[in-house]
Amino acid sequence: MDLEAPYRYPEGRILVFARAPVAGRVKTRLAAVVGTGRAAALYRSWLRTTVERAVTARLAPVELWTTPAVGHPYFA
Repeated sequence: MDLEAPYRYPEGRILVFARAPVAGRVKTRLAAVVGTGRAAALYRSWLRTTVERAVTARLAPVELWTTPAVGHPYFA
């Protein structure tokens, strides 16, 4: 898809809420089954996929809302 194409809804926003993928802090119910490291790895993969799909859809600008702050090394 042409990433220079205009957004379908330029006045809208797609908000993606994300945590830094720290083992033991994300996907805790899943971690009880697969372990904290694997759960964090899955979360990283799912987050990347979510953001990539939102951006390439070109529906509206994408905003990433994070915790902890966006200054966390993962979000750099």
